[in-house]
Amino acid sequence: FDVVKTDSSKTDENWKPVWGEQSTIRNNYRELSVTLKNNPSGVIIRIVFRVFNEGLGFRYEFPQQEKLNYFIIADELTTFTLTGDHKTFWIPGDYDTNEYAYTTSSISKLDARVNLNAQEIATRTGFNENAVQTPLMMKSKDSLYINIHEAALSNYPAMDLIIDKSNFQFHAQLVPDALGNKAYLQAPVHSPWRTINVSDNAADILMS
Repeated sequence: FDVVKTDSSKTDENWKPVWGEQSTIRNNYRELSVTLKNNPSGVIIRIVFRVFNEGLGFRYEFPQQEKLNYFIIADELTTFTLTGDHKTFWIPGDYDTNEYAYTTSSISKLDARVNLNAQEIATRTGFNENAVQTPLMMKSKDSLYINIHEAALSNYPAMDLIIDKSNFQFHAQLVPDALGNKAYLQAPVHSPWRTINVSDNAADILMS
């Protein structure tokens, strides 16, 4: 892919939720949109980043274009690289359930096999001993809370994460269908937001 265009903007507005603890929510972020063109296919995609005071989000956008109409997502190669062996609050990656009890361990000690045999859960499809589900909460040695999750998940598979313990990298793993495909899409369309929230107070993550 070649970068063919970049656009930046700033948004600062207020909106009123239908329900919740706050009557008004401030939506304040800076945005960077990077347009990429694939050679030799000519397919164009955009990666859009939004940076807030408490974290960031990014997603992949597929604009309407002659060279891309109906298409299949075979895989998503998103990677999150952590700076250390953080304390992690996790449940095993599973294609069928998120009802496991949470385990607390360092990233290097994470082992999804611990809970994959939970007999009280009828349908279980664990797929990797190093896989965890989102939202994934972590705490660094200097007491910074880090949360990886997704937002605006619609017509797209949920995202689990597989850890490479040698370098503390989490790789996205999308829930597949019976054929192994991840999504069937038609442009114009976009992925969910991949979100990273940070705070020195765990409760602030929940309120964000």
